[in-house]
Amino acid sequence: ALSGQTITLTRGTEIILDSDVNIDASNRPNGITIDGGPGTNRIFSIPIGQTVTLNRLTLTGAGGTGATSSGAGGAIFNASSSLTLNHCTFQGNSATGGGGLYCDSASPTLNNCSFRSNSAQYGGGIYNLTSSPTLTNCSFQGNSASAIDSAGGGILNVASCLPTLTNCSFQGNSAVNGGGIGNFYSCSPTLNNCIIWNNKDTSGTGTPASSVSNLTSSTPTYSHCLIQGYSKGDLDATGTSPDTNLAPNDPLFVREVDPNLAPTTTGGDLRLLTGSPALNVGDDTKNSTPTDLAGNPRKVGIIDLGAYEGAFVTYAHLGYSDPNGDANGNGITNFGDYAAGGNPSAPDDPSLRPKLIGDQLTFSYRNNATDIAKKFQKSTTLLPGSWMDMIANTDYTVSSTTISGGRSLQTLTLTSTLRTTNPKLFFRQEFTSISPQ
Repeated sequence: ALSGQTITLTRGTEIILDSDVNIDASNRPNGITIDGGPGTNRIFSIPIGQTVTLNRLTLTGAGGTGATSSGAGGAIFNASSSLTLNHCTFQGNSATGGGGLYCDSASPTLNNCSFRSNSAQYGGGIYNLTSSPTLTNCSFQGNSASAIDSAGGGILNVASCLPTLTNCSFQGNSAVNGGGIGNFYSCSPTLNNCIIWNNKDTSGTGTPASSVSNLTSSTPTYSHCLIQGYSKGDLDATGTSPDTNLAPNDPLFVREVDPNLAPTTTGGDLRLLTGSPALNVGDDTKNSTPTDLAGNPRKVGIIDLGAYEGAFVTYAHLGYSDPNGDANGNGITNFGDYAAGGNPSAPDDPSLRPKLIGDQLTFSYRNNATDIAKKFQKSTTLLPGSWMDMIANTDYTVSSTTISGGRSLQTLTLTSTLRTTNPKLFFRQEFTSISPQ
């Protein structure tokens, strides 16, 4: 049944893509969500020899049960087919092998995809069997592999796999062996511009094996990577170009999840904070995609490591306290000054206040913060409850945006309809916190 932008499968339904197909939901603001529905359905099974492209889908609630290879691939089972996934999210799926995706003798291409809170006995996010996928700008957070001999909380590679991972982030994943990645039986993945941090296996967290576990003649190659538990020398020794990798220092993700709680992604955010050692240290030649996982420009200066580009801030990361206080006595809360792009401890800065000149309304806001939401609002009375959100292209159009040092000045042109029908109007910018400060 289709409800809004969610398709929920009925019990026992599996979609078999037995011919070439392109499912493209990129014309919808948030794509389309397909829910496995009641029971333990798998969502897609792709037989041998098909060419399939999936764009901007969220696959969730699937359990891997299907007509063939039941238990393999919670959301997708991919057998020797040509599969391309763009801007897809795998969340809350489960299976025996490959909570999100199972690849059997296949080499799919994944661009800008995320795997969150998936679970399996083996390969919490992806299980690759004799497969060599290419993953770019992908993230794995809060996935788990739970069998007593499990491996690969994020990805499990088995039997001569040669995957290539570029600008991928792994955090908060858990397994018995290889919380981040498990490699078994002559698998040789190549990792470029990747971050693997704070994953867990039986050796603990922060250990080499908790990040990447290599058994039975498996030998990854690293270039421009930051891998917890592995020294720069360890990583550099695997490649042909020396001195390219980073020491295992905290990459400063915005918000990590606890790998002990996997499968979970509550509060997780793998964007990088200002001061991260992973900023501007990647290899530009390895990644030709135009945007990162969030849809922002992929290269700002030298490419960053991980799935996201750019340096971000939070109220707490900048060292501010007492968000409801008013340190400079300007009548605006400390959080309000911060959200507008200012310093709550500095003297009042009038340039942070909204300005109305003719039909031009200018607002200031901090554009690199992960913990604020902003609204442009209008009122005819200033009374509580009278404020209404302004609607783009109905109440205003954006005339210009000037960005400097993490602060944006945005000028709106009020529409003639708004000014004619409402001769007396008051305007404000409302900031709210969207994450713990």
